[in-house]
Amino acid sequence: MRGTQGPGKTGDNITLVTDTITNGRGHKLFSRYWRPGPDKAVRAAVFLCHGFGEHLGWYEELATILVQEGVMVFGHDHQGHGRSEGTRVLVDSVEDYVQDLIRHCAEVKARMPGTPMFLYGHSMGGMIAVTTVTRNSAFFKGLILEGPLIIPDPNEVTPTRLLLGRLISPLLPEMQMGRIRVEQVTSDTEVQARLSSDKLRWTGGVKLGLGMAFLRCLETLHTSLARVSLPLLILHGDNDSLCQPAGSHLLAREASSKDKKIKTYPGASHHLILESKSVREEVLADIKAWILDRLNKNQSEKVTNL
Repeated sequence: MRGTQGPGKTGDNITLVTDTITNGRGHKLFSRYWRPGPDKAVRAAVFLCHGFGEHLGWYEELATILVQEGVMVFGHDHQGHGRSEGTRVLVDSVEDYVQDLIRHCAEVKARMPGTPMFLYGHSMGGMIAVTTVTRNSAFFKGLILEGPLIIPDPNEVTPTRLLLGRLISPLLPEMQMGRIRVEQVTSDTEVQARLSSDKLRWTGGVKLGLGMAFLRCLETLHTSLARVSLPLLILHGDNDSLCQPAGSHLLAREASSKDKKIKTYPGASHHLILESKSVREEVLADIKAWILDRLNKNQSEKVTNL
């Protein structure tokens, strides 16, 4: 399952190792592991599940902040994304992404027994993450969602497009619709420029085959939200035009988690960790504080039980 390990890069007591894993369909997935330096113990692990068209290179700042607290951060570019193999941004079913996530996390958990593992999902990655935990809410110690895809943009998913998609996607799965503009991703003009020049980022539209896979997944997911029972943090920009904030509120209401929190950020766009500096810093601080609070709480409970 594992490939040849690339050289580590060390800085600020952080080591980044790149690697490949091979999924169940034979595709090599480009993987990253941000780890604390040798003088710092690993307190927990976080799997990053990125969004449509992007890759894990955009999560460096989040990873750095968490690793400085002793949290290992890892993940892979989804099949057909970034440096991973596979037809660009196209799978037959979201289940393919879910199985890749489970496979990767199980491998890491086996190498780090007893280490708490959290799951982080953005946009499409949020849909994948929620789908995963509805199967086994006890596998992870907590779920962090940033602008998750629970309810898509109704301006893009119109009845006409739905009908055309169902009729045409079996014949033309790679036909594209609904191109995402960088202005929808973030309001930060510097980040917009970086996104536009990123050669690894998919700049085309959503392929019909993938769009229909999304909708099939969401139809099932909307009947299963109550199965989410683990500690839950949901973050959403209230100016998100790609994934509706209403979807996050729906999940917050339906989830059976006793420990759950939702926070919206006024004026913020879709990708909160790429937003303007003030929003980005607030979001990163909120994520770090939430994870550390759960780790400290777990440690306190262990001591009390002793």
